[in-house]
Amino acid sequence: DRIGVGSSERRSRVETLLGPDAPWENPAAMMDPAQAYGGSPAASALRLEVEDLLLEFGAQRPEWSRHSGREAFEEAWQHARVARALLGYHAALAHDAPDRTQRLLGQRDALMADILAHISRREPGRVLVFAHNRHLQLGPATWQLGPTLLKWLPAGAHLREEFGSTYSVVGSALFDSPE
Repeated sequence: DRIGVGSSERRSRVETLLGPDAPWENPAAMMDPAQAYGGSPAASALRLEVEDLLLEFGAQRPEWSRHSGREAFEEAWQHARVARALLGYHAALAHDAPDRTQRLLGQRDALMADILAHISRREPGRVLVFAHNRHLQLGPATWQLGPTLLKWLPAGAHLREEFGSTYSVVGSALFDSPE
């Protein structure tokens, strides 16, 4: 509420478009694009609302940052970017295409990288992340899903591009051994 003029009107529109959580959380949408809420008129309108907000963040940055404080502004702007990415993910979830799963994996890891980069900029120094090794690896990831070989760029590849050699991975594994 502290960032920008007219934010209470926008908040009201966004909350109306969001509606209840249940349609967004439908696990059946992973396998059936027709059940994904991201293709609904409300979700499409919400994507436009968030795009408009991001444009306004860019245009009003000096004033809003001065008004709210740089840290609060950057945090709010990051939340808006995450909202855009999540809405894009839900839209892709609703799109029936042969490369749907591969695209979703790539979008998820790109968002993960963006969030980790934001945390790293906000918390200078070393950041330790616990995640599956596949998310953090430096090169392309692959996954054999039935007859389909999926390939995408994991979060680690994005982070290595952004941070160069200061990004490193220490892989690990847990397992039971009969011995």
